[in-house]
Amino acid sequence: GLRAMAQAAVPLIKLGYLAIRQLSKPIASILKRTAMENTSLRTYVVQPIGQASHKFSVILKRLALNNHRTDVVPLPEKDATEIGADLLGELFVYTIAAVILTREYIDSSIKTAAKEAKLNARLEELEKNMDAIKIQDSTERDALQARMSKLEGDLAEIKAILTKGKGK
Repeated sequence: GLRAMAQAAVPLIKLGYLAIRQLSKPIASILKRTAMENTSLRTYVVQPIGQASHKFSVILKRLALNNHRTDVVPLPEKDATEIGADLLGELFVYTIAAVILTREYIDSSIKTAAKEAKLNARLEELEKNMDAIKIQDSTERDALQARMSKLEGDLAEIKAILTKGKGK
C-alpha cells in the first residue's frame, strides 16, 4: 500500500541526492573554467577571493611560527585566479553537500517527531484505558463490598433467629 510505496521512495530519494552530489563536481569544474575565462568575474570576484585566501593562509602560517607580521606580498594574477577559482568550485560542492545533509537531517527529524507523536498518543491511550479499568475495578469492588455487607447482615439476622429458636 501507501507505506510500501513510501519505503520504496526512500532509496530513490537517496539515490537522487547522490546523483546531485556527483553532478555538483562537474558543475564546479564548469564554474571554475567560467570564472577563469570571464574577465569581469575573474577581476572582481575570483582574484580577490584568491588574494584573500593567500593572505589569510600566509598570516596563519606566520602566527603558527609566532611571527605577527601582517604584510603579505600579493600573488600574481594567474595564481590568484587559480586559487580563487578552486575555492569557488569547492565552495559550490560543499554548499550542495551541506544542503543535502541539512535536508536529510530535517527529514530524519520529521520522521522522529512523527514516531514520537505516535508513541505519545499510544501511551495516552493506554493510560486512559488503565484509568477506565481502575474505575471499573473500583465500581465492581464497591458493589461486591455492598453485597458482602448485605450478606453479613442477612447472616447476622439468621444467626439471631436461630439463637432465639434454641433459647425456647
